[in-house]
Amino acid sequence: MSVAISVIMPFHNAESTIERALRSLQSQTMNDCEFVLVNDGSTDRSVEIIRDFAMLNPSFGDKLLLLGYPFRRGVAGANDVGISNANGRYIVRCDSDDRMMPGALQRLYDATDKERIDVVCAPMRITKRSFLGKRILRPKIDKNTLNDMSITTVNFSLCNKLIRTKLLSDNDIRPFPHIDCWEDVSIFARIMALNPSFSIIDAPTYEYFNDTPTSLTHRSNEMRLRDHLMCALLLEQWFVDNDKALHFDKFLTRLKYCAKIKYLRGAYKDVEKWKSTFPEVNKHILHISKIPLLVRIATYLISILPTSITQGISDAASIFYSSKYKTVK
Repeated sequence: MSVAISVIMPFHNAESTIERALRSLQSQTMNDCEFVLVNDGSTDRSVEIIRDFAMLNPSFGDKLLLLGYPFRRGVAGANDVGISNANGRYIVRCDSDDRMMPGALQRLYDATDKERIDVVCAPMRITKRSFLGKRILRPKIDKNTLNDMSITTVNFSLCNKLIRTKLLSDNDIRPFPHIDCWEDVSIFARIMALNPSFSIIDAPTYEYFNDTPTSLTHRSNEMRLRDHLMCALLLEQWFVDNDKALHFDKFLTRLKYCAKIKYLRGAYKDVEKWKSTFPEVNKHILHISKIPLLVRIATYLISILPTSITQGISDAASIFYSSKYKTVK
């Protein structure tokens, strides 16, 4: 039976945070929805917590679809299972270490204008335990779509967006296998390339806990770098296959630039690999929009100067990029 919204929540060993996420779903005021939870091979008490919660909250249990498998496939695999089994005319993601804001589903659905709108975007609250505390980030998406979108969490996350399911099914848009970091980017970039109708609401609908130890944000630079590079390659191929690469060349250039930036930071710093990865991007660095000017200047110098004298420049570029330009998990 069709419902208005399917909330998809992949989870793996989330016993420390999942009850908070469940409570945020259980408290939603919208009735015409379902909660599709996908167990990505958890070995802790996550499934037990979900079942106990559903038993104690029958109205939640009636809307619950609990799926999963005994081995770990990763976020992309779990999200694919969730999307494939969703009955909603719209979908939205909720990660097991975050929460949806009170009334979020109703506000998102109301903004579809009786289901005339394909995509509804909302601000996101970013919460840290540090001195930064809580901040509200607002999506910056306009009619020029991808070519003018910064690759940031609030712009590309699936958690602060309501998306018409038919956009995915009709265009065979599925998560790229085995890519966990930037999995959101891989899906939403393709959706925006279809030129959907969209609206943006003012009130935040999602709270993202940036300092949760199990978050993808805290995975190793090596793993995130690998996922980002693969995502950029696969997205470029999709754009080529669908005759959209020329039109969205600015976006693809920015994406590849952001994908390889981790070669300039941490224990895996390798300036030579940075230069040789997506080398076609290097000559356009100074003209890549939505990247801080100082970062562009620094990385341009890295691209033209001998590696032996670029160590300090790469350190400065990486630090400034990290502090000023927050990218998606």
